[in-house]
Amino acid sequence: MARSGVRGNGRGGGQGSTIVRAVFGVLTDGEHHTPIDMRLYLPERWIKDPARCERAGVPEASRKKMSKSEHALDIVRRARARGSGSRGSASTAVMARSRAF
Repeated sequence: MARSGVRGNGRGGGQGSTIVRAVFGVLTDGEHHTPIDMRLYLPERWIKDPARCERAGVPEASRKKMSKSEHALDIVRRARARGSGSRGSASTAVMARSRAF
């Protein structure tokens, strides 16, 4: 299963808030859940601002434009290549909009 998440800093999500956007993969049997992967999702305004990324410590490898669905699909593909998650399913509102899923 791959999901996307948004976490605010408790200040109401306004302009000055720190928002962490991530897409993550979790293996589950319905009862137990094990995180297996996580990706930082950057909005385009961050990608276009290298100085901001540098100040925030965003690795250069994470500074490329990818949709949440593309990140999620990559997580599922990598999990399957490792032999994990081949019998599971990937579904969230984000992925429901993607033909890849």
